[in-house]
Parts: sequence; C-alpha cells; structure tokens
Amino acid sequence: MPVSRPYTFNRPTFPDTTFRSYITTRAPMGPPNAQGDYWYMVQVQFQRLGGASNNAAARLSTAGQVEGTQKVIVGPTTLVAGATAQWRLNTSPRYDPRLYLKQWTLDGQPIGPNAGDSLIQVSGAAPGLHRLKLKLRYADDALDSVETTFQYQLAATVQGPSTVLDAGTQTWSAGSVSASGAQVTYQWQLLDSASGSWTSLGTASSASTFVSGSWPSPRFYVVLTVSANGYLTNTKTFPVANTLAGGCYGFYCALIPRADSLQRRKHAVR
Repeated sequence: MPVSRPYTFNRPTFPDTTFRSYITTRAPMGPPNAQGDYWYMVQVQFQRLGGASNNAAARLSTAGQVEGTQKVIVGPTTLVAGATAQWRLNTSPRYDPRLYLKQWTLDGQPIGPNAGDSLIQVSGAAPGLHRLKLKLRYADDALDSVETTFQYQLAATVQGPSTVLDAGTQTWSAGSVSASGAQVTYQWQLLDSASGSWTSLGTASSASTFVSGSWPSPRFYVVLTVSANGYLTNTKTFPVANTLAGGCYGFYCALIPRADSLQRRKHAVR
C-alpha cells in the first residue's frame, strides 16, 4: 500500500498561501527493514489557507525509483584478443529498467549502438585495461552509475604430438595468438612429471626436443607462455605421453607390448 507523509510550511512572501508537500512511497512486500527497490512520488500543492487539500490552486508531481539492492554489470573481465563480448546490467527483479535513461561509456566515451539499453556489446577495443561504465539517469539528473573493467588476453594454443611412439625429435608449435600486429614473446618449457624438473625449450614460435626411452618420463608436459605489451600473459600446458619410457601409459598398455613381455613370450614358445 502507498504511504503518504504530508509536510506543511508557510512562505513569508505569500502570507495567505500554504505549501503542502506529499511524499508517497510504494515498497515491495517483505519483512521490516528489508532491502529492496521501491517507487517514490513527490507531490507539491499550492492552496489558500483554510482551503481543502483537494482544492489546490496548483500541483506539481514527479516520480522516481530508489534501489536498495546493489546493481552490477555482468560480463567477462578477461577476453581473448580480438573477441567480441556483451555486458548487461543485473539488478533485483523488482527493478524497472524502463524508469531510467541509460548511457554506456567505454573509457569515458559514450558507446553504442545499444546506448539506452541494459545490454552493451564491445568489439575491436585496443590493448590495455578498459573501463566500462553504465550511467543511470532520470530526467537530467544522474541517479546512479555502475562500472567494471576488462582486458584482452593472448590466445595460447599448442599444436603437436600428444603421444610419442617412436624415438626421435619431436616438435610443437604455437597457434595464433589472435592479436594482429602484436610483438609476441614465446617461452617454451618441458616439465618432467617423474622428477619435477623444468627444461627450457627456447623462445621461438615452435620448440623441439629429442624423446627416447630414457627421457623424458612416461608423462611430461610441454608448457607455452605467450606475452605482448598491453595484453594479459597466457600459459598453455600440453600433456604428452611417452610410451618409450619405462612403465606403461594409458590404453597403450593394451596395444603396445613391452620388450620384457615380448621376451617372456619367446621363452614360453620354446
């Protein structure tokens, strides 16, 4: 139910006139003192002294909405370089977005084409940290604003063998980082799961190492780190199975007999 609270005051310059102000609020159902969005309406009436309140000489009304619940911008804070993403305003279900005029800004500059919407799409932003802000306005007065930040990250992908069946030099290469024109730095490493040791494989766009039955262990990882100015660094860990090393890895146990197993079979035949 709406609740009205009248306020009466006299102005010396108009001794025969009373100014009465009615503030009406409509709050959502809920427990006492609960947070929530609610409507408000302000009515100012001008009437002669002694006159009935419903016989005012003039009235001025305005309405608005106040949010007791926090508003946030929902969307990614990290994007793959070159990607397009969307952000939206998320509020209490009682919030009525039609009440406000909305303006999105990117790094302080108004953006569209969805200006005035609760949803915005951004693409093609330059490298670096960006500030996305939504201003909520009623009439010409800013009521509130909410903001978030996002930054592009280089894509990190590894292409190459995930299983080694024959001894020899194995090569892995980096996929596209999706950052046109960026000066990309590559760092390759090999992590041996048995010893926990790290081995540098160079700083080119590809890396090679000799794999045999004695090294690396049955399970090792090729680790690629890519970085560039203005972008977040990204690391990709690529697991590799070395079936030549001692022991057996995965389903290859059933497919590839070990040398000692073959020797036992030969003796059994004799």
